[in-house]
Amino acid sequence: MSNINQVNTPEVVEEIKAGNITQVGNNSNVDIEKLLALNPDLVTTFGTGNSQTDSYSKLTEAGLKVGINAEYMEDTPLGRSEWLKFTALFFNQEAKAEKIFNEIANRYIQIAAKAQSVKNRPSVFVGFNFKGTWFMPGGNSYVAKYLADAGGNYLWSDDKSNGSLPLSFEVVLERAANADYWLNFSQAWRSVKDLIAEDNRYADFQAVKTGNLYNNNARVNANGGNDYWEGGISNPDIVLADLIKILHPEILPKHQLFYYRKFSQ
Repeated sequence: MSNINQVNTPEVVEEIKAGNITQVGNNSNVDIEKLLALNPDLVTTFGTGNSQTDSYSKLTEAGLKVGINAEYMEDTPLGRSEWLKFTALFFNQEAKAEKIFNEIANRYIQIAAKAQSVKNRPSVFVGFNFKGTWFMPGGNSYVAKYLADAGGNYLWSDDKSNGSLPLSFEVVLERAANADYWLNFSQAWRSVKDLIAEDNRYADFQAVKTGNLYNNNARVNANGGNDYWEGGISNPDIVLADLIKILHPEILPKHQLFYYRKFSQ
């Protein structure tokens, strides 16, 4: 495993405590000697196309059997979770994976249907300014799909890319100054005070003034591992339910936020 400290799944945490799971690093920091000593039947990794950081070549040159997991490139929430079928192939569990995924997809579709007839679609933007660049998900990204299915009006939905758009603070402010909601910002911020301390220009957003701030870090372990990036990928229906609860609370009155939390003032 690349980083055992980031894990939230209880069953996996128990295996780590029992010494059955070993940390080997990732990308350019992968520990080839440790992997060779472990002699695994399979190593799964991902690639970005950057030979300076990708570990694929290093792993294959060492004679290890490598599988590329590319779920992060998918442009829909269900597309990301469907990669469980990829893992299942190596364990001859295709039928089980198909059943589990179909159940996930059915739950997602049923929840999404509840929000499709809404007349009022609140405007939403996401992300934050990081070292001078605001990386905004493209209009064909899985984030945009989540917000559309939740009955939101994502302010960059007119864009046709599925990657992130590197934008300036000024460009984002011009379009999102009066947005109803701001989601998915820095995990390090714990309150509006932290947000303003980072950059006082954030106070110019209407969502900050009204308090319509929600972050996807309700489930973070002591080491900073965020379950949104772990369990959330396998449970897109719960993520979607959270988003509907935020944007249209009347649709799911009994749902309690799971991966998201309202930002404190």
